Amino acid sequence: MATNSKYVNTRIFSGDATDFTYPESQLPEINNKKNWGLAFSGGGTRSASLTLGQLRALKQLGILEQFKYCSSVSGGTWGLTPFIFLDSSI
Repeated sequence: MATNSKYVNTRIFSGDATDFTYPESQLPEINNKKNWGLAFSGGGTRSASLTLGQLRALKQLGILEQFKYCSSVSGGTWGLTPFIFLDSSI
């Protein structure tokens, strides 16, 4: 059985330097977006389900692409993380 493994590579940036600039400011695909963000709350499986539904609706309406940042806690993270990192075909 063939598998398609995908990895998420991360880097850590220290924000202590006086000349620090946010790393995402170097990404042309988000650099021109407004500093808008979405935040999803916790609440277990109910929050995960709600988060997925909200993300799907925002994407279908073409609104999701306007946001630069996403944040979540607890159950909201269980909804946000797969939505962001999995293929859109899933």
